[in-house]
Amino acid sequence: MARNQWTTGLCTIFAIALIALFALPASGEDLNIAVGDEIGTEDQGTSLSRSFSVKIFNSSPGAVSSISLKVLDASAGIHVVDDTVIVSSVEANNYVISDDGFTLSVERGTRSSGEAIFLHWLVDYTDAAGAHQQVVETVSAF
Repeated sequence: MARNQWTTGLCTIFAIALIALFALPASGEDLNIAVGDEIGTEDQGTSLSRSFSVKIFNSSPGAVSSISLKVLDASAGIHVVDDTVIVSSVEANNYVISDDGFTLSVERGTRSSGEAIFLHWLVDYTDAAGAHQQVVETVSAF
């Protein structure tokens, strides 16, 4: 019974941390990235993996294309399982939700409740003027 309560508590903390994860502005405010819906969960006994889609907003006056988001690294105790999200394009003043997502795993007992989660993202895209952009962002879940 105690293990079940601990697992439920850990799952709740992990879900809240990731759902409230980030609003990530990229170069020139062209793109804003937000965690989308949870698209998968896998309990592996000693760890819990969760996958999330990504919502990408384009606030520029033209289409943005060849968008690649990559999780470079994460806080201690958080393992990046699937690090890349790719979206072909986002029209001007519009958004898309990725078909694929990123996956993170946390080992039970390695993180304390309420401990911040940091992710370092590489945002790579072609802006509306056709220029290649790369931005590295650090994002805190809390």
